Amino acid sequence: MKKLLWLLSLIIGLAYPFLVFFIMRKYGADARMLVLFLLLVGAVYFLSHSGDRKSGGMKAVQFWGTLLVLSSLALLTFLTKNAGFVKIYPISINLMFLVSFGSTLFFGPNMIFRFARLQDRAIDKNPHLEKIISYCRRVTQVWCLFFIVNGLISGATALWGSDMQWTLYNGFISYVLMGLLFAVEFIIRKLQERKWERS
Repeated sequence: MKKLLWLLSLIIGLAYPFLVFFIMRKYGADARMLVLFLLLVGAVYFLSHSGDRKSGGMKAVQFWGTLLVLSSLALLTFLTKNAGFVKIYPISINLMFLVSFGSTLFFGPNMIFRFARLQDRAIDKNPHLEKIISYCRRVTQVWCLFFIVNGLISGATALWGSDMQWTLYNGFISYVLMGLLFAVEFIIRKLQERKWERS
């Protein structure tokens, strides 16, 4: 049941812009439907990630931060009857990722190196450890820059774009850009690993 809820939460999170677009097209700017949708998203997230609140650290911060954002947006939408508040959610997600990644640049190890450790338990014994840490730090900085730019564009589509433009960017284009960044970083990393092996 927990895995099913986690999968449902993931699907809702990825499809959030399209679900908002569907609700707004079907019910217009009816704040009640959007409030119910935000509460539903929050409930599914709470049930699927409830273990994160006990784990402490960044996971707990993300858990409570996400719930705070969703509940605040629901309250603002209810009080103002302004459908535009639902468009803030993708911006807040970028901000949370920026804080998560950025904080590890000051309170290491950096985020990308943490991911590398999960993939390779023996990485701390690698003879090129210092180079790996330095490389991972640069990649972490690139991701921070991505979250800043992505959040700004998301904000621009929310403020000045049409519902369709907001939906397409936040529900499709931003994921494509993220995938491209993953792909480019993967290629560069493999080339870098070969260089380290030859040195």
